[in-house]
Amino acid sequence: MTHIPSVDRRQQFIEAATRVIEKHGVAKATTRSIAQEAGAPLPALHYCFGTKEELFEAVSDTFGKSGLTPALENVRAGMGIAAAVAVVFESAWNFIAANLSSELAELEIYVWSLRTGRKQLAKHAYDSWLEFVQDALEVARTEDELDQDIPLIARMVAALTDGYALMDLMRGEQRLEDSAEVASRTVAAALDAGVYRRG
Repeated sequence: MTHIPSVDRRQQFIEAATRVIEKHGVAKATTRSIAQEAGAPLPALHYCFGTKEELFEAVSDTFGKSGLTPALENVRAGMGIAAAVAVVFESAWNFIAANLSSELAELEIYVWSLRTGRKQLAKHAYDSWLEFVQDALEVARTEDELDQDIPLIARMVAALTDGYALMDLMRGEQRLEDSAEVASRTVAAALDAGVYRRG
């Protein structure tokens, strides 16, 4: 049997867990079914991930990075907060629209973590998402925007992104492109009105 480096094996299990959750839901994503999907022995999964929760956290991180990487690539230094917010919305919702099963799987992981008393997993995912948005906005802001409350803006961006995405999923709509434009204009108007200005 060929030896597979642990980094590669971990990625193999993350991808397998993602497929199982997307197809069958969190309830049926047992370590045995994930190992079977990966075509790997069960002990190898337990070696790479101490717990199923650790594996689910890695799956959640993968979802987040996949959806946000294009935004980071398109945010430029000094482009302004409003322009960066528009880029983040567009990138996030383009990813969601193209990967609805992944979005549903991610939401299911969050609900599962809250229901089973593993709130830290959902908190970690949101903290990572907020940190990403804050970093992008810090890079983008201009000299005239140094007094803007970046963490507060990031929370609004996260709330609007998740709110519109959830509404799209629940209502079976495909209006994320329109929603991105409305959300971008909403944040831009709030910036112009001084809503996010500190002090």
